[in-house]
Amino acid sequence: MATIHEFDIRDQKISNITILSDRAEVKRLVPIPAKAGINEVQLKNFSTCLQRDSVRVNGRGKATICDVAEKEIPAMRADTDTPKIAELRKELEKYDGIKKKQEDQRDILKKRIEGLDRTIGEIGKGVMNPSKESGSVVINEDLLDGLQKLFIFHETESESLKMKLREKEQEIEKSKEVINKLSDE
Repeated sequence: MATIHEFDIRDQKISNITILSDRAEVKRLVPIPAKAGINEVQLKNFSTCLQRDSVRVNGRGKATICDVAEKEIPAMRADTDTPKIAELRKELEKYDGIKKKQEDQRDILKKRIEGLDRTIGEIGKGVMNPSKESGSVVINEDLLDGLQKLFIFHETESESLKMKLREKEQEIEKSKEVINKLSDE
């Protein structure tokens, strides 16, 4: 029965890197506590851009290498991510959620502004062009005071909503910057 030695290649010491025009050659030292008899060595988590048939194995000592085989086994990101990458991915997902919420809030603000503008327009149409059913509109001091209050409300509310919209746009841009920074790490 074979003794199985399993190693994560990312944890193994790099002894040499050679940069070529179309690829890089990375040499790693993997010390194996081989026992008498048959030993099987499994190296996991190679880079996804590993070229097929490019793995070379050399040994030192009295052991004899009988076979070298490579096998690609599909894995979930969570299984192959380093702790740092997992942390970055989690933070990226967090900020992506924040950005989506900010975009939803921005869209709501835009709809509120559009609705407010539409309401003012409809009220203005009703005052200036009354329908036949409602009869003519008598323009008096009460109507003018009401319109003035309505316009002041519209101005105040529009300014407030547009300021919130600009702030939300800035928040979204900041979130995008954080997402881009995290993606580049």
